[in-house]
Amino acid sequence: MVIRCTLAITLILVSLTPPKRTRLWLIGDSTMADKEIKAFPETGWGMPFAHFFDSTVTVDNRAKNGRSTKSFIAEGLWAPILDDLHSGDYVFIQFGHNDEGKEKTGRYTTPEEFRTNLERYIAGTKSKGAIPILLTPVARRRFSPDGRVEESHPVYADAVRAVAANNKVALIDLDEKSKALLQEWGPEHSKELFNYLQPGEHPNYPEGHKDDTHFNELGARKMAELVLAGIRELHLPLIGHIRSSPRTITVAPDGTGNFRTVQAALDAIPLNNTQPTTVFIKKGAYKEKLCLDSTKDHVTLLGESEWNTILTYDDHSGRRTPAGDTINTRTSYTLIVKADDFTARHLNIRNEAGFTAGQAVALEVRGDRARIEECRLTGDQDVLFLNSPESRQYYKHCYIEGTTDFIFGTATAWFDECHIHSKKDSYITAAATPRDHPYGFIFNNCILTGDTGIHRVYLGRPWRPWASVSFIHCYLGPHIRPEGWSDWNNNGSYKTARYAEYENEGPAAGPAKRVAWAHQLTDDETQRITLKNTFGDWQPASN
Repeated sequence: MVIRCTLAITLILVSLTPPKRTRLWLIGDSTMADKEIKAFPETGWGMPFAHFFDSTVTVDNRAKNGRSTKSFIAEGLWAPILDDLHSGDYVFIQFGHNDEGKEKTGRYTTPEEFRTNLERYIAGTKSKGAIPILLTPVARRRFSPDGRVEESHPVYADAVRAVAANNKVALIDLDEKSKALLQEWGPEHSKELFNYLQPGEHPNYPEGHKDDTHFNELGARKMAELVLAGIRELHLPLIGHIRSSPRTITVAPDGTGNFRTVQAALDAIPLNNTQPTTVFIKKGAYKEKLCLDSTKDHVTLLGESEWNTILTYDDHSGRRTPAGDTINTRTSYTLIVKADDFTARHLNIRNEAGFTAGQAVALEVRGDRARIEECRLTGDQDVLFLNSPESRQYYKHCYIEGTTDFIFGTATAWFDECHIHSKKDSYITAAATPRDHPYGFIFNNCILTGDTGIHRVYLGRPWRPWASVSFIHCYLGPHIRPEGWSDWNNNGSYKTARYAEYENEGPAAGPAKRVAWAHQLTDDETQRITLKNTFGDWQPASN
């Protein structure tokens, strides 16, 4: 009996022991680095790479634009990493693009200096019991007249290979892997992996852009997948912490992808899906009524451009279907998402039913843990339906445009640095937050604007009692009414509504004329409104 009890206690203690956590550091140049919003759609391969591992691995991307092995040390970027290294950590080292440029003052290194600097990184990493991994510099998009990929940096790639061999350090030959990928895609098709934009296609590059070095989001993901393949080839212990291999499905209206329609791609994803799947949607207007069914989890819809990858339909309340059924708000969507762990980026999602059509939803989200980033959501009434009290949704850098109640529902949602545009003297939000939910809609650092001639817009009206909406550090344009909030025809819901503001700016930000039942948050109250307190165990900004 004593032995059995001891064994039981041991098993319990083992089960309670938290899993060992590993930090994977990335050091290198712009092809690897995280990017500011002003650079999008340029994407470093380290950005999608961070999502390939389970919760026991933290990817800390310290790569910086324009850095060489020399300047990364000289600017003090390596020292704090070295101070924070622990036994069992990994350091992935990829330099070369800036080392080889003789015209780059402060960055150029001779091949001999380059090798010496790499050995310095290796020695420092090993001194902390951490594991260095060398990567040859990723290839540029450079083709010969007969369509063959040309060498981008042969001297420096060879130097990395030599240092790895001489120091018995694991090597991922990203130069060779990326050249093979570019050759497979070919001179013209490979442009789809890089930051190529037509004039007017993206507001960050109004005159267009042609870049054969830096990737767009699709290209960055492809390069990250090559690094992941290298990890598997080296049989690193990290293999045990890789999530199911990401899968990419391409949609192109001209037939160059896996499917011509978006719904065909969604139909191809199996029920009870556990494999991270990206549906890459090329530019074009796709007039489809779209449904991502429940249990088709872990799906990312990635558009080629939030301006020119358009998902649109025109159903609206009162319209008849071919089968004779009457469309209502809940069936008027252009895209409905019932699955969990959904992400959308760089999409233009519309309902084009028209100004007088009534309720006409562009995007309806019912699943939990939804992230919508860099998207345009447009229509008129009831554009964005946050339709589940169990749903948590995060919107970042989105443009949302409508007329009446165009952000509405029961979910908990955080809007970060979004642009909210009103086209009619009406209401922006119509929240129906459950009583036991501490938060409903939170608008943080958002901009609110309106069409010319619009001057009587309410921040919101309570669809149900206990509606919760907060505007924090937002710009409120002159279209917002001085009283701020509506009581919805005095239906009584306003008496328990939780409407709040904090340190907003702009012509309509003054609290003096706000309705008496709205609340101006204190500093202490605002400090408690965090992503962690709002979403609990889900932290979308770090995923």
